Amino acid sequence: MLLESYNMNNREIFQQKLLQWNNYLISHPQDYQAYIQRGMVNFQLAKIPESIADFDRAEVIEPKITPYLWQRGLSYYYAQRYNEGAKQFLIDLKVNRQDIEETI
Repeated sequence: MLLESYNMNNREIFQQKLLQWNNYLISHPQDYQAYIQRGMVNFQLAKIPESIADFDRAEVIEPKITPYLWQRGLSYYYAQRYNEGAKQFLIDLKVNRQDIEETI
């Protein structure tokens, strides 16, 4: 019961965060960092296609962030898009050589 309550509270918190990012992006549609943040919240809510779309939108706005979108690699994994995830992690290794998880 305690775990269920914890999960419900977390879900509600993430739903609130999602609403905040949605509202923010209405008036700041070119803020690539906001798309990354919303993508992470969508991921936490298991909205995997939406998270990928947010990371993709961030990349369109600011192409220089491509190597730093490791979160998109995780989303690709959960979407069973393994080749795209592997490619994202390989790109990330160019700027983050110390990341052992991605190396593996």
